[in-house]
Amino acid sequence: MKCPKCGQEMIDNKDFCLNCGAKLKEEKPAMTKKTAIIVVLSLIVIGVITCLCIMYLGTGKELEPFLNK
Repeated sequence: MKCPKCGQEMIDNKDFCLNCGAKLKEEKPAMTKKTAIIVVLSLIVIGVITCLCIMYLGTGKELEPFLNK
């Protein structure tokens, strides 16, 4: 592996170059803010669709005996 800044050949995989101190490995965040927003909105949409399906797809007839006691 070579250092992208100074070109020094590295024997071991280090986090920083031993010659110039440049950072060799870039750390990427596990989840970006945009991805987190998309995941949360997707879960909300799925929850709303599920609730609407439960409310409007014939569950009223199944629940009538329990509601009319």
